Amino acid sequence: MKVKPYLFSFGMPRHHKTTLLVILLATWFCGCAGIAIGPYDDSPLPTPFTTIPELIEATTHPDYKVRFSAVVALGKLGPEAEMAVPALVSSLSDDVSDIRTAAAYALRDIGPAANPAIPTLVKMLETDEAESARTAAADALGELNDTHVVPSLAEVLYDETASQSLMINAARSIAHLTKNSFTDSAPGAHGYHLDSNGTPVLVIEVRNWWETEGQFYEWSIDEPQQ
Repeated sequence: MKVKPYLFSFGMPRHHKTTLLVILLATWFCGCAGIAIGPYDDSPLPTPFTTIPELIEATTHPDYKVRFSAVVALGKLGPEAEMAVPALVSSLSDDVSDIRTAAAYALRDIGPAANPAIPTLVKMLETDEAESARTAAADALGELNDTHVVPSLAEVLYDETASQSLMINAARSIAHLTKNSFTDSAPGAHGYHLDSNGTPVLVIEVRNWWETEGQFYEWSIDEPQQ
């Protein structure tokens, strides 16, 4: 005579015990869920930030995720967010590098009205510990139409600690500010050309321009003068 296998020692067949186990677990889960979730709350969800003043206020929120979302949202508004420039300049000093990075891109997208941010962006370019923040600062400085930042951008091209992305952004910004047409200033679908050593051709060309011509200009807020 074959003895039917049992899962437990309760004297029930395995399939009965499995069903019972599922019921017990489901009952236990529902009970715990009721304790964890609590009674149904039909109160409305918090109103999201929709106005520029609300977004500006949110840039100082204690929760870094809220600050980050507010900064990104202001950037998406572009020039319409001009009144947020002081708040975004403050965000360039946030303890969270992602927020500093997002603030630099937001200021870039606001455009020339964000010129008060230039000194802080230059400082970020030169000293920030986060590569992403420096890269964003290099990009933003190219859009704010102040040529006196070119020497600071040029220094990046010789920084042995700079990433390829950072050097490319610095070179692109120099090309834009000086209205020079370098190779890959506006790269095509295949990206940037590299030399045999893996260095972007754009960076090499801007270095050559700086060494033979650019460094001898008297850089100011206006066009460079020889």
